[in-house]
Amino acid sequence: MVDSPGKLLSYYLSKGNVEEISGDVTTSASQWLEQAKSELPGVAVLIDLKQYRMAYKNAYDIIRNAGEAIITKAGYRIASNSAHHEGLFAVANELVGEGSEAFSGYRSAQARGKRTRAQYIDVNRNTEVDLTEARTAYAWAEEAVEVASKFLSRS
Repeated sequence: MVDSPGKLLSYYLSKGNVEEISGDVTTSASQWLEQAKSELPGVAVLIDLKQYRMAYKNAYDIIRNAGEAIITKAGYRIASNSAHHEGLFAVANELVGEGSEAFSGYRSAQARGKRTRAQYIDVNRNTEVDLTEARTAYAWAEEAVEVASKFLSRS
């Protein structure tokens, strides 16, 4: 658990959107991170196969898993609710601090929006993902894994 939660984390705790956890948070966080790392090569394969929507959705999940690793290492978990992913990215961003865009509000809003459109087919709007978007999501996933790795390597 972090010694002094930031304002955002404190807010989410007070609303019940974040819960303290106990146990071996280091091992649990490492498992989240290893899952994210092991799935990265699969996104590259999907891009090579021109499965851009699938690649995007999987890259998004890798970013989310990297955020889960950070939050778990800090001794918390995000409670399941309608804003689960938004809270996850916001808290992960606060925990890693300045110097990284991996979980920033702007980037996570873009990623969530595109992932949602790609996840749910709607004949009234474009749900496709192109090569550039898939590559961008892959790069964001790589960065999220790197940032989470650094965070987990802290004492």
